[in-house]
Amino acid sequence: MISGSDLISKFIDATDQYEQYNAISVLASFKNTENNNEILKVFKTSKFDTIGGRIACAFLLKYRSEADKKVKKEEVSLLISEDAVNALSVYFISPDAKNASLLFYAYLFSLDKDATRKK
Repeated sequence: MISGSDLISKFIDATDQYEQYNAISVLASFKNTENNNEILKVFKTSKFDTIGGRIACAFLLKYRSEADKKVKKEEVSLLISEDAVNALSVYFISPDAKNASLLFYAYLFSLDKDATRKK
């Protein structure tokens, strides 16, 4: 199965987000990091808007380089601020809570910030 990674990696560039998701998921389960640049391109293109973009972010969290980490930080800082992270507990008990992804964004935002993560 692992030797089939080359065949699977061709689906990273697929136009279908579910094909991208499956390809990246399988490569992650095989711990195959040979396609980090292609996966970074998926994240840069899709960001958090598609399932392919979100799994690309998760893959980059696990197998990231410093450059990949910077791209992710820049993108997530456009979606959530430190004030929003601090008010998250109140947000989710509010009847107007509509964006469940905020918890994921908060995790990514505070990943390298110990003080923010403790709040």
